[in-house]
This record gives sequence, C-alpha cells and structure tokens, in this order.
Amino acid sequence: RAVPAVRDASLDDAGDLLELARTFVISFPLDDGPFHESLERLLGHRDAMLPVVEGERGQVTRYLLAFVHDAFYANRPAAWSDEVAVDAAVRRQGCGRARTEECERRAHARGAKFVGLATRRALPFCESVDYEKSGTYRRM
Repeated sequence: RAVPAVRDASLDDAGDLLELARTFVISFPLDDGPFHESLERLLGHRDAMLPVVEGERGQVTRYLLAFVHDAFYANRPAAWSDEVAVDAAVRRQGCGRARTEECERRAHARGAKFVGLATRRALPFCESVDYEKSGTYRRM
C-alpha cells in the first residue's frame, strides 16, 4: 500500500484542520475565530512546522504541529511536536510514521539535536516510531 505524500498545510486546509483539532483538543473549547487566527500565525511562523497528509478524497486526515527553537539544555536547537492528530478512520496505515519522519528531517535540517513529542494519549504511536519516554509533561 502506498503511503500518501506529506505536504505543508495551507489556509485552504482550515476546515479539515479544525475538525481534526476538535478530535484532539479535549482540555479547552476550540472556537472557530481563534483557531483561524492561530492557523494564519502558525503558517507564517518561521519556527513552526505543520505537515499534513491527505486522504483519498483530498481532505486533510492527519496533521502534526511542531516547533524548532533554541534550547540551552540541547546546546543547539531542539524540536517539539505539540500536536499530532489523525482521523480515527485512517489510523495504523503508516502515514503517522511518514509525517513524523518528515518533521524529524526538517527539524534536523534546521540544526535540531532531537525531536520530542508531548502526549498523553498516543503512547502506542510513540513507541511504534521509536520515541522513548523521557520526563514528565506538566501544565498550569
């Protein structure tokens, strides 16, 4: 089975991204206006990466939102994937790995020493792409 290509998100993907984000975001209500404002800022942010994968009908069915930033603890840039969302109907088809590898490739090309992923619900996915558990994620 061929793995669909990974590409950068665009404003045209807003509707699909919003629907995927609604399945991902459980801690806060996700409102259309602030979502669209955030998407516009993210697409123009030099440190943000937002690769997506399309389904058979051309809709975005997977996305990953990551940032490359300078970090003292890494002695160079580090990258963090803050959001990984996949439509439940297309899970376990290899696209998550392709999207993650593309993010890693882009991060390393920008000098990142490593790529981390903050998650509570995707531990099996993290293990399947050889990410190891490191530290604890906290929020306020």
